[in-house]
Amino acid sequence: MMDRVKLSREDVSEAMKRVEAALYARLDEKGYGTFSSTHEIRGVLDEEYNELREAMHANDYEAIESELLDLAVGAIFGYACVNGNFIDW
Repeated sequence: MMDRVKLSREDVSEAMKRVEAALYARLDEKGYGTFSSTHEIRGVLDEEYNELREAMHANDYEAIESELLDLAVGAIFGYACVNGNFIDW
């Protein structure tokens, strides 16, 4: 079994603060209009995932961090749209 370095609650809390700040920055930039469908959510998440894969392939840690943040933002916003029953199909 592999010994792994443990994250602290503070590490996780700081990451969550960064995700929240990025989410609201994106909403301020793009607006608060919801995703219209699960297909739109999938398209956004697929695009962010592909960009993350490219960053990982290039071993670009700055881009990896940025793309992980973008993926988290898309997932949380998608979840909010589904959870709020704002998705038509």
